[in-house]
Amino acid sequence: MAAESASTHRSKVQWMLLQSQRAVYYGRQLAQQFVESRVAPCRLKVSANVTAYQGEKLGRTMLAVVNKAASPVGVSLPTSLHGCESMGAERAGSGR
Repeated sequence: MAAESASTHRSKVQWMLLQSQRAVYYGRQLAQQFVESRVAPCRLKVSANVTAYQGEKLGRTMLAVVNKAASPVGVSLPTSLHGCESMGAERAGSGR
């Protein structure tokens, strides 16, 4: 019985390490997309545990939504992202 318990514990620890490594890997993949871009946070009015960031790179606008909960969330985009800080206003004010 003790051998089974130790084996089960070892399997659980290995599974948790694998999940942690996956999270780091996918986090790095996401961050790589935003290298050399300007990033601004988006304020969301939702009950889900998510964070969003808007990025601009080479004239393209990008949006990253990070789900910090264990359950999946649905995302639909409006025609404009009113909750995101204006990237253009920041650019216009930088010349003063």
